[in-house]
Amino acid sequence: IKLAAKRSQHVYVLEGFMDVIALHQAGIPQAVALMGTSFTGFHATMLKRLGVECRIALDPDEAGMKAMLKMIPLLQENAIPFRFIYDPQQDKDTDEIVLEQGRESLENYLHKLVNKMDFTFAYYERYLSLDSTESKVSFIQNVLPYLVHASELERIDYLKRLADKTGYPVKTLETQLQKLQPKHVQDDVFQKLRPAQEVITR
Repeated sequence: IKLAAKRSQHVYVLEGFMDVIALHQAGIPQAVALMGTSFTGFHATMLKRLGVECRIALDPDEAGMKAMLKMIPLLQENAIPFRFIYDPQQDKDTDEIVLEQGRESLENYLHKLVNKMDFTFAYYERYLSLDSTESKVSFIQNVLPYLVHASELERIDYLKRLADKTGYPVKTLETQLQKLQPKHVQDDVFQKLRPAQEVITR
């Protein structure tokens, strides 16, 4: 796995061993499993040693998506380059894609790469209807913390997107973002991920 990851300069981080076996059978050996949805410091240390990009594809259900969102701060803390694999049209686990849809579908899925902000937007858009002031405010409060450490150009782009989604002026969103302090974000938002528990409903 280490050699394959070094050659390809990336490693797929999956949820279970069946997912890893499915990729190996499809000729993609650079894959590892968390053996669940919990991502720990031990996992981060092992992945950092590889020195390659982590392409994360946990199961595309609510638990898997929430787990991927919770991985962001630990990956950032350890300076691990990463992207998420996300396709809103795909509801199968990785091993199911291989078994039911074939290798070509798997390869297409593995190329659906998004960065942390695109994934964050997709996550909250999926679980918040944005049809009320309350849901729009929740969307803003959940997304803004992920922009605290973003570059200036990223902030400009994503604040515009946030304004388009919620109808609030960019200046207002900038003001709210300036109120967020890095330590506050780290302690209260990322580690507990309390907003996700409060706002996600079926």
